[in-house]
Amino acid sequence: MRSSVASFVFVRNEEKTIENTLKSLQEQTHKISFITVVNDGSTDKTQDIIDSCNCNHVNLPTHDVNYAGRPELAQVCNFGLKEITQNMDPDYILQMGGDHILPPHYIETLLSRMNETVKIASGTYNGAKLNPDVPLGTGRLIDAKLWNEINGMTYPVKYGYESWLVYKVRQLGYEVKRYDDLLTVTRDIRMNPTKAFEWGRCTYALGGAFLFAIVKALGMGFNGYHFLRGYCSRKGVEKHMDIAEYVKKQQYSRLKMKITGRKEA
Repeated sequence: MRSSVASFVFVRNEEKTIENTLKSLQEQTHKISFITVVNDGSTDKTQDIIDSCNCNHVNLPTHDVNYAGRPELAQVCNFGLKEITQNMDPDYILQMGGDHILPPHYIETLLSRMNETVKIASGTYNGAKLNPDVPLGTGRLIDAKLWNEINGMTYPVKYGYESWLVYKVRQLGYEVKRYDDLLTVTRDIRMNPTKAFEWGRCTYALGGAFLFAIVKALGMGFNGYHFLRGYCSRKGVEKHMDIAEYVKKQQYSRLKMKITGRKEA
């Protein structure tokens, strides 16, 4: 029996890319049963293009703030997840940004590599250097049954919500994977001061250790200053208390491995 897959696409002002993104989803060799687009207040021609593609969609109010890296984007994703659960009970969820183009065999390849152990997986894209062992946020295929058991298949509206799910799945004893032989196409997403600042806030929210934040910042050049600023700027940042201690232990373990040059037994 073939696994059922549903996908939600979160999009804001992506008139140049959304049509190709949706086309790449519709042309998957493993057909997606349900696709919904969450239009996060676009002010360009994004909505017209979505209408022409004849797919399910949700239109959210226009706003001035860029939600990238912020808790508000979790709410945007949750609108897409709600649309899916109201229409079907999928085996897997494919999370997509509106500027991401997948090869036709993408879902089929990931499904062939997911099993009782691997519960979240993604391909990669050119220039993806951060956290090479962690699935991408966009193009991420998630075991929907497990996620539903965890918390009803919804993101907590907090900083670091995407990483929360990765850590939660690991905490439960499962694996997550990013496959570098499965190449996708997206726009240039190099780090900048704003992203670094928000990433620092996410790191604190997830329970990241201060020593780990220092080491991470040292490898980021000038952006490291903004990363630490974000880590120390904790006003309005709520911790994920269910995984915070687990994350801290994992980070200290990684630091120990780097220092000693060997894995723990």
